[in-house]
Formats: sequence, structure tokens, C-alpha cells
Amino acid sequence: MLLPSPLFKGFIDRGEIRLDDPVVFFLPTFSRNEKEHINIRHLLTHIAGLEAQREFNQEGLRTDQVLEQIYSEYPEYEPVQNFITLYKLIEKIAIELFADFDNLEVFSPLEMIDAAFIPIHETERFAATEYSEQLQDYKRGIVHDENAASMGGV
Repeated sequence: MLLPSPLFKGFIDRGEIRLDDPVVFFLPTFSRNEKEHINIRHLLTHIAGLEAQREFNQEGLRTDQVLEQIYSEYPEYEPVQNFITLYKLIEKIAIELFADFDNLEVFSPLEMIDAAFIPIHETERFAATEYSEQLQDYKRGIVHDENAASMGGV
């Protein structure tokens, strides 16, 4: 049995969404190019049929441009992963920014007072994740995923 993501549990408990709700119900633009059958469960379980990994960061796209590319693409096969669409779906349902929603629904209830997508603490408090040629230093307190970094760090 699929357990709902903690990010969606509150929505499900309040009857605002169901895992089998089509994504297009919340994001109508997503319906282009044969994606109207993809539901929230497909996105959460990595079987939506969309390309699994794309390096949007290499294209220098803004968040709205990344979403536009996802909305415009055809599924590679029938209901695979796309967490970028999930992030936008959460924002649409919650009517607030994903980072704000996550702080309220995930980090705060778990008393994760230092958790954040874009940390405000001094970088010395964070473990280095990798060396960045661009920074000429190790990344500390900076998102490791290049697509997330190019979309503002969330």
C-alpha cells in the first residue's frame, strides 16, 4: 500500500485532494501533449511517464520556463518521476510557496528549527557537499541538485 507523502497527508486528511486526482485538475496547463491521465499518485511514485532527469540548469531557465517545458513535453511512456511538477502542485493546492508550506507542515511539527531550503545561518555550520568550480570553493548550505539551484534553491 502506498503511504501518502507527509507533504500531502494534510491535504488528504482534509479531503482537499485524493491520490488519484488528475494533476490537470489543479494545473490545467499540464494537460498538453497527452498528460491528462497522469495523477498525483503517478508523480509521487515516480511513474508519471515524464523524463526522469533533465538538466534544466544547463539551459539557464527560470522556474516558469522549466515548468513550461515540462507542461509542453510528451510522456516518454505510460505512467516516471517529476518532482518539479509535484512542487508546483503543492504550491497550487496550499496557495503558498513550497518552502513556506514545508516549514509549516514538515519542519515545524518535527521541531526542525534549523531546517530550510535556503539556510540563513552562517555557512560554517553546514557540511560541505561537493567542490564547485564555479564558486572555487566547497558548497556549504547550498542545494546540491543543479536544477533546484537554478530555480532559486528550493
